[in-house]
Amino acid sequence: MRIWVTRTEPGATRLGDALRAAGHDAWVRPVLRVEHVSTPVPHGAFDLTVFLSEHAVRGALANGWQRTPALAIGPATRAALDEHDIAAAIPDVASSEGIAVHLADTPPARVLLATGEGGRDALPDLLGEQGKAVIAWRLYRRLPVRDPLPAGPEIDAIVAGSAGGLRVAADLWFASGRGGAVPLIVPSARVAETARGIGFTRILVGPGAGVHATVATIGGMGRETRTP
Repeated sequence: MRIWVTRTEPGATRLGDALRAAGHDAWVRPVLRVEHVSTPVPHGAFDLTVFLSEHAVRGALANGWQRTPALAIGPATRAALDEHDIAAAIPDVASSEGIAVHLADTPPARVLLATGEGGRDALPDLLGEQGKAVIAWRLYRRLPVRDPLPAGPEIDAIVAGSAGGLRVAADLWFASGRGGAVPLIVPSARVAETARGIGFTRILVGPGAGVHATVATIGGMGRETRTP
């Protein structure tokens, strides 16, 4: 099965390697690139910093983050913190919803959200419903890579990591004359909703965006027919 991995680096390469190890033909072609920005730490004391990506970890450390207890969205983000001897918890499910569940029983707190510019993230609203004050620290931006897709080889499935990346991938996919029935693997119900709205009809929602979760979701698809 040939799978188009649209996520940003370095996670795209890691996922591609894992898919190949599982017997798939991974085509690693990110549709977004990351550009870090210089931005000071928001004022005030924080009880917790939530990191939504590896890029957020690198940006926070480059912009003078004062260490607090940390929560990483998933294993790759925690590994980026581990490289700097920063211990971090992770939720059971690598998603904004998973973070909200993880923090549901904790007391009200002031939370610093290390994230990127753009996109729609439900986490501030979810944590706000728990009585937490969330301050977003936007440390990077995602820029689209709009190189047209080649006519071949054929692609059997697509992996998208975010709604923003999915929109770029969809533009390229449909512009190449391909249809919306291709299996599409997404990390959350929120991204699945976006996928339905832009024309995809076969959507598989994995338990988060982690490598193992994505490989397992694809493994459960069974034998697929090639998509023209």
